[in-house]
Amino acid sequence: MRVIVLICVSFLLFSCARKENSVTISKPYKNSYARFFRINEQDSIKILQILNPWEEGKVLQQFEVYPHSTTQLKNTKSRIVVPVAKVSIHSLDYIGFISLLNEYGSIAAITDVDRIYDSIVTKMIHEGLIADIGLAINYDTEKLILSSPDIIFTTAYNPASEELENIGIPAIMNFGWLETHPLGRAEWIKVLGLLYNKTTLADSIFLEIENRYNELKLRASKEVQRKRIMFGSDYNGTWYMPGGRSYKAQMVRDAGADYNWFENSETGSLPLSLEQVLVAHNQDDIWLEAPWRSFAEMLSTDSRLKEFKSVKEGKVFNNFGLSKGIANGYWETGVCRPDLVLQDIVKICYPNLVNQPLIFYQNLEIESN
Repeated sequence: MRVIVLICVSFLLFSCARKENSVTISKPYKNSYARFFRINEQDSIKILQILNPWEEGKVLQQFEVYPHSTTQLKNTKSRIVVPVAKVSIHSLDYIGFISLLNEYGSIAAITDVDRIYDSIVTKMIHEGLIADIGLAINYDTEKLILSSPDIIFTTAYNPASEELENIGIPAIMNFGWLETHPLGRAEWIKVLGLLYNKTTLADSIFLEIENRYNELKLRASKEVQRKRIMFGSDYNGTWYMPGGRSYKAQMVRDAGADYNWFENSETGSLPLSLEQVLVAHNQDDIWLEAPWRSFAEMLSTDSRLKEFKSVKEGKVFNNFGLSKGIANGYWETGVCRPDLVLQDIVKICYPNLVNQPLIFYQNLEIESN
């Protein structure tokens, strides 16, 4: 709850500091799934708008995007000349997209290095090619400025400081994590495609992901004996279960499985007690994203967990398949490749439908042997 408050307060402070640009938009571009960004055309330039997730229809940020070949202009806090050559990453969500677009060489600075799984990025950090500027919530402003990024990729809980506003570095917020469809999260690759002047490549990558996702969805929809899924764990007395309109609930639907909270209208999480979860989910077939590496570790936290059918039948899975220490590739690759996450869930539910091994998820039974 404290994290949620921090996000909202930071967002309000940042949005108050911004002034909306009054450019008239023509040739609107319609996203397929993403709700919180728009790319439009006005004359010879593109207009990138980041929309307010908490106030429907309102623009939080607006940037004029100019092709480098047609202008001698330089970047300002509301103007970007593309392709961008150097970026500072303040959210791990962007790493997967940069990997897909093969733009590793553009990363000049990055936060939270201990949480980065991508081997190319970690190697570049160790070789001094990427500046380590500290934590996303408390980065080193001097190191950031010395890295001379063209733009900053950030999030709502880490708005650009007033100092950065004054020096004019565009700071683009990513609200992909608030999208309610997994493909909406993946569609944010189009924002990076615009900024790297790789719109055709970004569109083709997204189309491939979308097609593969929907093919898996169609295959799973034919299953008659639908599995029931639950998520998460108790944290300090509260069990946060995905709301019925969240992207995780949507992925369960698309995996051809059932979920107790489908009728719920929340797009975020539902705060529940362990007792409520025991009543609602004790007969679920599969438990996903349990934060343990073994059944012994899980049961040491609360012996009542053994009452779940999923525990009795050994169908409990963490999402540590791509992890080392506190770094987890699920938060880098999983965001931009929902087709691979869906593939894992379909395989867990209906093993005969998928031949590939699991990527992100691991059965706790394996870890406990």
